[in-house]
Parts: sequence; C-alpha cells; structure tokens
Amino acid sequence: MTLWARYITVSYEVPRVGGFRLGIGLLALVFLLTAELISGVVLYERGVQEWIWETDPWAGGAGAVVLSLFGLLPLLLMGVEKKSDEVGKVVTSHGHEKKGLVDAV
Repeated sequence: MTLWARYITVSYEVPRVGGFRLGIGLLALVFLLTAELISGVVLYERGVQEWIWETDPWAGGAGAVVLSLFGLLPLLLMGVEKKSDEVGKVVTSHGHEKKGLVDAV
C-alpha cells in the first residue's frame, strides 16, 4: 500500500496540502469499500453466507485498521517527504504547503 500511495503522489505530482491528501485518501477508501461491498454481495449470492457470517472478530478488526491506514496513507506520507526534503531531495514540493485546499487546487 505504501509503495502504491507513494507512486501515485509522485507520478501525479500531488501537492503537499494536508486537506487535499486526506481527500484523496478518503476517496480511495470509498472506492475500496465499494469494491469490498460488491464482492461481499456477490459471494453472499453464490452461497457463501456461512463463511461471511463466521468471520473472526479479530480479523475483522485488523481489516478495519488496515482500511483506515489505507485512507490515511497519502497524508502520512507527507512526513516522509518532509524528511527527504531536509536531506536535499525535493519531492512533490510545489509551493502549496501553506495554502488551503481550495487555493491549492
């Protein structure tokens, strides 16, 4: 997940604005949850109801934590990018760091 989030932010030159990064992460989370819901409905209709209802609560909780991390990852990567800028590498820095979401877009 980290590699793909990093690839997307660098490839599409996503500005380092917290609200913008959070919005991108939440939109990706909505897409992922929609895919999970659709696959769950398809599996339910194919007769795998017992497997779906007998999910281990610890595994379900771990899955919820991973999905939350997935949504926050673009925002969390800003900390790594800031440290790499201090070393001398300029990564996705466009001068939008102190702007609000509307001004950056």
